[in-house]
Amino acid sequence: MLKPIISIVLGSYNRKPFLKKAIRTIRENGLTVPYEIIVIDGGSSDGSIEYLTSQKDIITIVQHNKGYWGDQQIDSKSWGYYMNIAFRACHGKYIVMISDDCLLIPGSIMNSYKLFEQKLESGLNVGGVAFYWRNFPYEKMYYVRQTLGHKLSINHGMYLRSALEDAGYCEEDKYPFYYGDGDLSLKLWKAGYSIIDCKQAFVEHFHFATMSIRQENSKHKESHKKIYMNSWKDIYYDEYVDNQSGKIFLNYFDPHNTSRYFKRSLKYYIGVIQSKFGSYYGYERKRPNRLPSIEMLGNALNIKYLLSKFEITPEQLCIFAFIRKDNKVLMGLREYVKGSPSGHIQAVADKQAKLLLKL
Repeated sequence: MLKPIISIVLGSYNRKPFLKKAIRTIRENGLTVPYEIIVIDGGSSDGSIEYLTSQKDIITIVQHNKGYWGDQQIDSKSWGYYMNIAFRACHGKYIVMISDDCLLIPGSIMNSYKLFEQKLESGLNVGGVAFYWRNFPYEKMYYVRQTLGHKLSINHGMYLRSALEDAGYCEEDKYPFYYGDGDLSLKLWKAGYSIIDCKQAFVEHFHFATMSIRQENSKHKESHKKIYMNSWKDIYYDEYVDNQSGKIFLNYFDPHNTSRYFKRSLKYYIGVIQSKFGSYYGYERKRPNRLPSIEMLGNALNIKYLLSKFEITPEQLCIFAFIRKDNKVLMGLREYVKGSPSGHIQAVADKQAKLLLKL
């Protein structure tokens, strides 16, 4: 058996439907070099572990992150802790990292691999290649992120395994969830490696997978950000300079329509939102396909109430209304939110008005 050249790593927890889609897009990505798939699971209880252990081309690592063992609660570990377990288990020269709620557009892995090989052969000290990605369904353009110091960072992409070793792998103690990937990217830059982008590698990310977990993590995002900035203060972060991060956009049309694998998940998500919040939008529960009048919608959409009582985000609110593809409802919502005090809600509404109706 040939030694793998590329190791593909995914972290997962209780997202079996998404995990299966992600694995499918790896298998269908058109790899022509030996590779391995490594999934580290946080102790799923939804059938993910049974699925993984039945897949003979997947190396499965289970490290429980929640619940109890005996009468002792299991200590929750960080994103970096889990990624390091998987990274250290890799055999490939290159390591691809994506999330279990992502889809790889065909050809992305080989395209980044060829670019990586080309740059290393030319003498460049490249440590990582960033894939372009977007949040489905409400972002149209793909992008890569620039983190502190406008250094290119990897959200989803490919690493040189030896570069990860030189950089000391992921930080395990400072960042429970957010900013761990940005910190790893800066560690590569500090170790003398560069990160480049591959304009032929793309990822679809389903933004609304496991919203309860995302909302719980979001409560700590600001504190994680402060830790991140303090960790890199006077290295890549200057507290006296504004706009030290950003995005590089790329307009790309996916001829494979890879995001189609997310359509069922999107419909399910909308159904969950409707069953929970439907009456507040003017929808009749017994007639879920009936569109409300603009007057009903205006009376029902009490944005402050929704945000406070249900912790519903502006993105959720707008997705639910816009997905109906009804221009009257759409315009009614846009006019309604323009009168609200939240500029963010207005911006989200305007952006999604243009994008979601194209689904």
